[in-house]
Amino acid sequence: MNLNDNQIAKIDPLLEAVIMRAQGDEVIRTIVSLGAENQIKKDASHPPLELKQFSSNEAYRQALY
Repeated sequence: MNLNDNQIAKIDPLLEAVIMRAQGDEVIRTIVSLGAENQIKKDASHPPLELKQFSSNEAYRQALY
């Protein structure tokens, strides 16, 4: 994957490492959170969702929306 310096500067360091090591035939899944100043906001009253809580990938994706 060819990224310019401006794009790389916006990537989370862990995601950047995965992208830079990618050979081109991998499937990479990520969640992009866009908001005020691109910060993830955590609500303590709602614990994070985990894939293992759902019967299928589709049910998990629907719960994320």
